[in-house]
Amino acid sequence: MKNGYYMSAYLAAHPLSYLEKTPIRHDENLALWYVEGNEVQLIKYWELERITGFKQHTLSFFSKSDMEAFVNGLLKSYDLTLDDLVEVWGTPELEKEPVKYLTEMQKDSAIHTVAHLYSGLLSDTELFHKSNIVALAVDGGPDGYISNRYVDMPFLGAVSNQGILRGMKAISSPGILWELAKSDLGLREGTLMALASASKSVYFMDNLPDYSFSRLQKILDVQKLYHRLKKEVFSVHEADAGTRFNVFDPAFTQQENKTSMLMKIIQEISERTMVANIQSLLETYPVDPSESYLSITGGYALNCPTNSKLMKEFGFRGFTSPPCVSDCGISYGIGLMMFYLRNPNFHFKLQNAFYGEPSCFDQKVQTEFNQYIESIAPLDESIFVQDLEEGPVGWLDGEAEIGPRALGHRSILGDPRQERTKELLNQIKQREWWRPVAPIILEEKVGEWFEEAYASPYMLHTFRIRQEKAELVPAILHLDQSARVQTLNRESNERLYRLISAFYRSSGVPMICNTSLNDRGEPIVNTASECLHFCISKQLNTVYINGLRIRLKNQSDYPRKGLYPRNTQYFDQFDGEERRRLVAQYNPVGLDANLLKYYFEFYCIFKDVDLRNPKDVRRFYRLLALLDMEKTNRAGE
Repeated sequence: MKNGYYMSAYLAAHPLSYLEKTPIRHDENLALWYVEGNEVQLIKYWELERITGFKQHTLSFFSKSDMEAFVNGLLKSYDLTLDDLVEVWGTPELEKEPVKYLTEMQKDSAIHTVAHLYSGLLSDTELFHKSNIVALAVDGGPDGYISNRYVDMPFLGAVSNQGILRGMKAISSPGILWELAKSDLGLREGTLMALASASKSVYFMDNLPDYSFSRLQKILDVQKLYHRLKKEVFSVHEADAGTRFNVFDPAFTQQENKTSMLMKIIQEISERTMVANIQSLLETYPVDPSESYLSITGGYALNCPTNSKLMKEFGFRGFTSPPCVSDCGISYGIGLMMFYLRNPNFHFKLQNAFYGEPSCFDQKVQTEFNQYIESIAPLDESIFVQDLEEGPVGWLDGEAEIGPRALGHRSILGDPRQERTKELLNQIKQREWWRPVAPIILEEKVGEWFEEAYASPYMLHTFRIRQEKAELVPAILHLDQSARVQTLNRESNERLYRLISAFYRSSGVPMICNTSLNDRGEPIVNTASECLHFCISKQLNTVYINGLRIRLKNQSDYPRKGLYPRNTQYFDQFDGEERRRLVAQYNPVGLDANLLKYYFEFYCIFKDVDLRNPKDVRRFYRLLALLDMEKTNRAGE
């Protein structure tokens, strides 16, 4: 490979997708890399939701030129343009020449899924070459932008034996059940997961249904399973307590109790499915789990209880996945996949989670918020401890984390010893009272406080608190006495490590509360201005930015509410009559929302269909009929 800068991008451009807000991809992102010899460095990682403020950013660019202008704007900080890059991968409009992604081994797979898989396998190439890795890529299904999402292997498992991939195998993904529940119940997966463990209500189901699902064409079967489970659970009445279920937990509504019971069942099915996936991989490609690492990527990798169960049940030596396991990590995975295909001996290691935008607290920011700033002083460890005891504090430090979770650079921090802390944090973020708050704990202390615990730097595991410690940290516990834990060592975040150590010396507790610095339905903040806006509008008294303690005042006088203005320059260009004119131009036949959804879901097939051309429109309907027939036939297999 040539030395120089490379980019991998998970973006989309289509005028009709833009105008009708019908997504082709979501959680769009891009990565800038530098190659010198065999060494590969990740220079910067951008997640569009952080830039635009659109949660899980699903909006396409209107045109290729808009996309190029946006990307060049990001590259300007590095005195680069797209013309200076050696190659660009993952988004056809940006590629200098067509790229071949899939090898013979991967030909029945989607690029999306293979990228997920490689993001876990290659986050530490020394580990990849010297150890065994059992890797699974599981989510709700691949996108169809650059490869057909309806492939024979939409979800993949693989075993790597000291740098030799032993093969890839179709596996089942529980992610589809969670996608169905999310859509049907109107709650995001994290909320559903928390509610599953929150209430005491349990539905009695002796024989869980089998769930084996490796081909997306069988989605009708999964839909039938989900709706059958929901119908059965949601039909219970108070009179059924003791026979069909144990009890309606009085702390929750009947709807919440039934949802909790349903999600407990789906969680159990999901865990059994993942156990079966690993058993199948180990039967096909035998390795000793005690000498192997587990990697799980794809959106389902955010299911912390499953990750911990698999680690315990199989006795894996360790866990290796990046913080950006969901679709926000696709460009990361595409980059690693392409480096590996071009040079299997390349060297790379993800050092930490902090490759996002830097936080700049300059004079311009201070001037903007001057009337709400009482004082600015250097960080003092003892005063930090006092601030935590007083109430939650805002925390912004250095470059943003990549991935969907706050890992110590864009956080609200609090005292875990006070139940009131959880109540306040949930009020600040407008969340349900029962939503848990995660702890950050000194890595060397995790085993003293949690059962069967190990390093969890990216908050991808759940551990149960040791019984004798539970009453000391009520704010971080789920109602089942577990916690979604992040471990911290000095090398990954020295400043926060020192502060948690100071809190430990003062309190005897080696952890603090940590939740993301954002409101409900918003992405995590990116900049110092966004941070100050949030903290002032939420009536916080203190915020720390890049090692400075900022005491706030006059919060009740602050006029702004909601999201701080973000850069939406390329995503709100047309409105009113101009938008209607453009829709009529690009969709003259008036395809409705359902047909447009099909059009973009099968985009790799329909991308050459011009809806302005009557012949292409007729071809679209013929292809759609064939695809529907194919899906129906495969669902019945």
